[in-house]
Amino acid sequence: NGMVYYNGEWHLFFQYYPDGVNHGSMNWGHATSKDLVHWTEHEIPEVFKASTDHGMRFHFSGSAVVDKDNTSGFFKDGQGGLVAVWTLAGMPEGASWGGDFGFQRQCIAYSTDGYNWVAPDLGIERVVLNSDGTTRQLNDKEKDFFKNVVLAEGSLRTVIHNADGTTTLVNEDPLTNGDFRDPKVFWHKESSQWMMAVAGGPLRFYSSKDLIHWNPEAMQDDIITECPELYYLPVEGTDEYKYVLSEGGRWYQIGDFKEVDGVWTFVPDTMNGPTGDVPLRLNMNYAPDAYAAQSFYKEDGRVVMVQWMSNWSYADNSTVRQPDGSKVTLEGIRKMLGEKHNGQFTLMADLSVVRTPEGLRLKQTPVAEYDQMKNLEVKDDIVLDDKSNPLEGIHSQQFQFEIEFAPEKGTEKVVLEVLKNKDYQTTIWYDVNTGILHVDRSKSMAAEQAPADHMQNGTWFKFLEDYTAPVAMTNGKIKLKVFVDNYSVEVYAGNDTIVLTELVFPYKDADLLNLYAVGTPVHATYSFATMDSYRKDNTDMRNLSGTLADAKDQLERGQGNYTDESFKALQDAYKAAFAAAFNPDSTQDSINLANYALTNALTNLRANADKPITVTPEKPTTVTDIYDSTAKPVVSETPAQAVSAASVSSEGTPTAAATGFGMTLATAIGALAGAVFTNRKRREQE
Repeated sequence: NGMVYYNGEWHLFFQYYPDGVNHGSMNWGHATSKDLVHWTEHEIPEVFKASTDHGMRFHFSGSAVVDKDNTSGFFKDGQGGLVAVWTLAGMPEGASWGGDFGFQRQCIAYSTDGYNWVAPDLGIERVVLNSDGTTRQLNDKEKDFFKNVVLAEGSLRTVIHNADGTTTLVNEDPLTNGDFRDPKVFWHKESSQWMMAVAGGPLRFYSSKDLIHWNPEAMQDDIITECPELYYLPVEGTDEYKYVLSEGGRWYQIGDFKEVDGVWTFVPDTMNGPTGDVPLRLNMNYAPDAYAAQSFYKEDGRVVMVQWMSNWSYADNSTVRQPDGSKVTLEGIRKMLGEKHNGQFTLMADLSVVRTPEGLRLKQTPVAEYDQMKNLEVKDDIVLDDKSNPLEGIHSQQFQFEIEFAPEKGTEKVVLEVLKNKDYQTTIWYDVNTGILHVDRSKSMAAEQAPADHMQNGTWFKFLEDYTAPVAMTNGKIKLKVFVDNYSVEVYAGNDTIVLTELVFPYKDADLLNLYAVGTPVHATYSFATMDSYRKDNTDMRNLSGTLADAKDQLERGQGNYTDESFKALQDAYKAAFAAAFNPDSTQDSINLANYALTNALTNLRANADKPITVTPEKPTTVTDIYDSTAKPVVSETPAQAVSAASVSSEGTPTAAATGFGMTLATAIGALAGAVFTNRKRREQE
């Protein structure tokens, strides 16, 4: 909610029930970031706190904009600020009216910094419309409750005093529908005014010059959705822009926003159907765990979207009535995560429109800011078959993975297994014959431990299920982006026009990967990158990442005229360093030692192809110093191979050597390998 970029910070407000993990009296939580990756959570602003002191006052979905020209008049001359518009739900204390009109209306607040908010008294006169058609004045409690409401539901009528002394009562919801929520406000450049999309049920549009007084535009009750949003997006490779209507992040329609019969209306592109032209309605996400998409309001036109990563069917524990009249509680994700996990969000994505052979499609590209989270990277150009696993030895539950492959005649499928142990895995695979991409979590965990299947609006949502999407090849190739982050798997395909988002609950030892092809082998290129925080104590492996790539390239060139001893030493150092990189118990010291040993093995190999050389560091005092920029290795004339002043403790953890005597390259590699083996063995025993 209220997502906005302001004064160099991304402000993310969100639906939040602080007293439990079930749905309750909703507040707006608040978090900020300077890079879309690292977030700081703040106290709930007073204006957005739920209250039951004087009736039920809950805060549902809404949006925020930068009112840079002070159209609202809330700010000092020449200054602007933030204005939030959201759904205020509930009723004042003692109120018993409303009936079928519902208890949802749109209210407003403003801020100069995004942290401190004011709910203004707008002074708009309203009366209560009774069920018998009579009206009455609001009492003082009701006036205070509704003081910042800009659009009221049908049971509250706005009073307009006419010049001739008469009054007019205005119904601000022409559809008079109780599902009247989730306002999304945006600046409409073409008409030089603010626009608001409101739904919760039927879609409505409103326009305003000042963010306070709103006029009804199109009432499009043929479109039913929650959390509507109208994006104005560039068509890549052209000067063209299109409007995209998000229907709660589940579906979208591409079209135009223009005046029809004097009111601004969303006009969707159509396709030829059995009964004629029908709106083209497309999947925004093909898996079940993405909903309520919202984007940041940013003045430069960049549209960054995020979704709630869950599903109403199992987000909460649900009590349902059985055919015999008894009740049973279906356990949701609390079954796995307990009473502390309150939910999570999907990846942030930049939105645009791209032209495909099938027509225009919405493109959702994970923001480039995630690249800064890459730690260790492994890249390769390989041939996939069903006999070998190029990802063997990699252990991770937090990573980014990209692969591009070109199926051959006879290739049946290409398979990537993630979050894998000896019994379970989540399987991402492409069926070459059908052109269908699968993200299959049906074997991701034991059936008795998984969240229960739930029915929502007549549809069963199954947790242990295989979810699919059609993906066409481009120039005979398929490219996939896979993000795995503990409890989530998000897969992007079709130039980011196909997205599948799923919650998963892997076991702690399910950190293996397997990559293979069935049928005719296929050529593939891949890139694997661990994420920063995937181990207990985060270690920086960026230096080691580059050294591993350099060493791998050197090894693939072959021995050439290098000595047997130096080439074998590089092979051993590479194996030990690779093992250390994917050992969850590795420390910063052991990673630095691995990098140091591998660097010196490379130096030893390259410095002299005819004879071994000596590499001596500049007296590092700790293992952390071993790969410090000030401790550069130098080539010695002495025919020895002393490379490190490190030792290994009895626990297998590299420590600084107190004596300062040298360790041979072979000994250093052996010590490192021993540390890796000891830690891995201890982890398996635990």
